[in-house]
Amino acid sequence: MSRIRIKQFPDEWLPICSAPHDGATVDIWCSFIDNKGNIEFNKVDGRFPDSAFFDGKWCTMGDVALHESVDYTKIKKDQRMMVVTHWRKRPAAPTKLK
Repeated sequence: MSRIRIKQFPDEWLPICSAPHDGATVDIWCSFIDNKGNIEFNKVDGRFPDSAFFDGKWCTMGDVALHESVDYTKIKKDQRMMVVTHWRKRPAAPTKLK
């Protein structure tokens, strides 16, 4: 999937399996998994803006710029595991003041 085609996707959260893996910048959503491996969508989860699939892992653009390969595919937060479950294209920039 090319970076140009990302504009064709709807402006909503999509399953991570449909995300681009070519370094395109997107927002990702991570959800906690319980001790049985089930995804807990009803818990406080996390949005990671400006992320990209880089070096075989989901990374924030800050990590890519620093040439670090922080794996956001599985994130440990508060001694619990989170996994990337969804993605969306980045929101459009503001065009005017109201």
